[in-house]
Amino acid sequence: MAQICSGYKELLPKERRCPLCSKLTRKAVIVKTLSEEKFEQPFRTQFSAPMVKVAINSSAREYLQHNTLETRTNLTRSGEPIPPGYQQLWEYSSTLIAIHSFGHQIMRALQLVARVDPKQVNFTVVKELGENNNYTGYFYDTSDGGNGAAEAVFKHLPKLASAARAMPAAGYAYALDCNCNTGCAKCLIQHGCPDGNIALLKQMGLLLLDAIA
Repeated sequence: MAQICSGYKELLPKERRCPLCSKLTRKAVIVKTLSEEKFEQPFRTQFSAPMVKVAINSSAREYLQHNTLETRTNLTRSGEPIPPGYQQLWEYSSTLIAIHSFGHQIMRALQLVARVDPKQVNFTVVKELGENNNYTGYFYDTSDGGNGAAEAVFKHLPKLASAARAMPAAGYAYALDCNCNTGCAKCLIQHGCPDGNIALLKQMGLLLLDAIA
């Protein structure tokens, strides 16, 4: 049936041609909303657990912004198409990219340095109220009451930063060790990332890892 036909997407199981427009019928999946239910309050999961806050001060934000501007200028001047992954430097705040990438890279090293199961901890980024370009990262235990993972991040942060930069381990690739250009599933992408694995660039995370390590 043609889209201009009033019988378009109507169920005609025994008809070879549409009785209205005479076009040949074809099999298709027809999706119709039978009913809608509105809940007064969305379903959500709540629990209490320790968290480690990671914030970037104004001097570091200025440095990250300068680095991003310099990188964008160099990429534009080259005259070549922007490489995949670097487009994010135009789409997201440099602070967001850096702190989000840093969090993912630290989590890569947790199992090796602090003997923490990756399922016991997660990382998310929150935009600060009233600040246009300020983001804060949070490592948090994934079980009610806590399991010690966030405390391990706090206790071993400099060592974790060193390991996240370059220490190899079976099944993992670390930022300086990985042969990808801007980050991949081996060194940066995190399964179950609450922020959807957006705003990630391994070079930006390395700036923070180097500063701490």
